Amino acid sequence: MIKKLLLGLVGVVLVVGSIIAASSFKDSKQEELLKNEIDEVMNLFNSETLNEDKMNELLSREVTTKDYKVVEKAFKSYVKDYLNDLNYFKIKEVLKDERIYTILSVDNYISDGKGFIKSTKYLKETIEFLKESQEKFSKYTNEETIMSYLGEDELQKYYIDLYKKEINNNINSVDNNKNVESNLNKITTILVYTEDIIKLLKENPDSWRIDNKEIIFSSEQVMNDYNNLLKQIGNVS
Repeated sequence: MIKKLLLGLVGVVLVVGSIIAASSFKDSKQEELLKNEIDEVMNLFNSETLNEDKMNELLSREVTTKDYKVVEKAFKSYVKDYLNDLNYFKIKEVLKDERIYTILSVDNYISDGKGFIKSTKYLKETIEFLKESQEKFSKYTNEETIMSYLGEDELQKYYIDLYKKEINNNINSVDNNKNVESNLNKITTILVYTEDIIKLLKENPDSWRIDNKEIIFSSEQVMNDYNNLLKQIGNVS
C-alpha cells in the first residue's frame, strides 16, 4: 500500500514537473518571438529609408499570446503613436530636405526674387512644424506616458519590467533621444537664422544685388548683418 502511494506521488511529481517544463519552454519561445518582433520593428525604425507601409504592417500584426501579447501590443501602440503624433516620417523628410541648405544660395535668390514669397512660406511652416515636434517629443520620453500603454491589464512585475526594458533600450534610449533632440534643435536653429537672413534681404531690396553669381551689397550695415547671421549658422553646423 505504501509502495503504491509512493509510486503515485512520484507520478504526480513527474506530471507537475512536465507541466512546469512545458510552460517554461512556451514562455521562452514567446519571449523569443517578442524580442525578434521588436528587433524587426527597430531595424526598420532606424533604417535610412523608413518604409511607412512596411512599418504599419509590422505594427498591426500580433505574433505572441497571453501576457507577452499585452507587452507586444503596448510596445507597438507606443511606437505607432510616437511615429504618427510626432510626424516622424515628415521629420525625416524635413531633415533630408535640400532646401534647408540651398535656400541661402544665389540660385534661390534669383529664382525666388527679392520678395522671397516661396522661401518665407517654407521657412515659416517648417519652423512651426519643428517647434511643435520638439514639444511633443518631450511627452513621449515621460514615464507616465510610456506606462499608460499597458492599460488596465494586471501584469506580473516580470512583464512590466520587460516592457520598460524594451522601450528604454530602443525607442526611449538615451542615445536615441539625444540624437532626435539634437537634430531637431540644430535644424530649427539653422532655419530661424535663415529666416532672419531672408527677412533682412526682403526688407532691404535696394541694398543688394546679384552680380556674376555673387551677392553684392551697397550697404555696409546690411552686409555686416548678413555675414553675422551666416556666422551664427556656421557655429550651429
